[in-house]
Amino acid sequence: MAPERNEECQVKCSDPYLRCAFNGAAQTALGVSGSALLAHSPQGCEYLVNNAFAWQECDYMETMTLCTKLCVDEIVHGGEELLARTIREAKDFPISALFVLSACGPEIVGDDIVAVCEEMQPEVKFKLIPLQSPGFKGSQYDGIDIALDVILKRLVKSDARKVPGSVCLIAPHANANPTWMADLEWVKQVLTAMGITVTATLTHKTPLGEIENASAAEASLVLSHDAGQRAADYLSEKYGVEQVCEGIPLPIGMTNTQRWLTVLGERFDATQMAEK
Repeated sequence: MAPERNEECQVKCSDPYLRCAFNGAAQTALGVSGSALLAHSPQGCEYLVNNAFAWQECDYMETMTLCTKLCVDEIVHGGEELLARTIREAKDFPISALFVLSACGPEIVGDDIVAVCEEMQPEVKFKLIPLQSPGFKGSQYDGIDIALDVILKRLVKSDARKVPGSVCLIAPHANANPTWMADLEWVKQVLTAMGITVTATLTHKTPLGEIENASAAEASLVLSHDAGQRAADYLSEKYGVEQVCEGIPLPIGMTNTQRWLTVLGERFDATQMAEK
């Protein structure tokens, strides 16, 4: 293959394994416990929400999903009225937040989910958080970054007091390993052994209060090389949350794990435990 053709393929080809941005945003939103997700989409897109629900191992008793199930009329003429009506029907849900995700169709015809959420907010007790994450905005990794960006900017409090020796874990759900929950648990066990406090996990079974206090962390750990870096950069620039283990491989394999643990031990004065 000619070099110029190979370069063109690298730019235009994408991994067919990846789902779209809508799915990635749903994965992130469903990682917030005590919340619900409303897909402003045709019924066909709802399977992506179901996939995200399974990926996060959500509990049906704690997390709910809804869909406006847009049909031809709404796709052609707009579905903002249907969206407002669906939010109104959910007003008595015992949740802390309702994430409203827009799919490709309503974004193309110009539905403004941000304006609808602002108009409906006085009518409901929970927070309305619009996520403009149609599939055409990129892969599921792009959707994760879009959702984290909105969540941090809308929910994190600026007056949280710093917790000494603490970290915020970012994007564990971006891991392609289907047993990523066990990987996350291992990370938490390691941090506990080193005396490091986890202030928030963005996101997996994360209460809204943890997200609000994410700025209290001294440092952040991005648990994926595919998504989450933008969130770490934002926390660093806005709240002075230092990123740890930046630019080194994740703890996969003996050599990489040793290096990762060593950097953590040096940063948090836990070298002896890291060596152990």
